[in-house]
Amino acid sequence: MRRDGRVDANQSDIVKKLRELGASVLILSPLGNGCPDLLIGWKDTVNLLVEVKNLEGRGAKLTPDEQLFFNHWRGPVEVVTCFEDILALLEAVR
Repeated sequence: MRRDGRVDANQSDIVKKLRELGASVLILSPLGNGCPDLLIGWKDTVNLLVEVKNLEGRGAKLTPDEQLFFNHWRGPVEVVTCFEDILALLEAVR
């Protein structure tokens, strides 16, 4: 059964700032089923799968569906809680 993805409150701000930096951002959160929230294209060379978590409310804990996705995906998936986390990821791939 498909479970719609929830959007954390900080996601729209992160997406806006990423686009201002020149990144491509595909919002995947509507897919649900544990799929990460964002696919980020950076500098025409890197794609990042990112799960956005908000430290308020449920916190940074992965849902069971998200944990299952993380366990079975054969590539990197990162968890971020703020734009500074994204900047650190982007710096690491330069």
